[in-house]
Amino acid sequence: MLVCYLDDSGKDPQNRLITVAGYLAKSEAWEAFELGVEPIFQKRKVRVLHAKEMEDTDGDFKDWTVLNKQSFVAQRCGDKNSLILLTNRQRVVRVLPGSI
Repeated sequence: MLVCYLDDSGKDPQNRLITVAGYLAKSEAWEAFELGVEPIFQKRKVRVLHAKEMEDTDGDFKDWTVLNKQSFVAQRCGDKNSLILLTNRQRVVRVLPGSI
């Protein structure tokens, strides 16, 4: 079974465009990913990863330095069996081979 997580942006009145982005993978790939990130999230006291909160240094990322945020992302994205893409706003997209 394929599982998709989607998020939207730009619904406020000053934006002329709405964007939808997401991740799609087999349910087994999500389970493996979640098992891998859970210890990292617990150690850093991150309940849920919201990219906007990390970018704005808000929520669970309050008082985090840029280096701390980069280190957090690198801990899970350091897997040599994955492809990592950085967007222009420093958001991370991770693609697992065989996940689709």
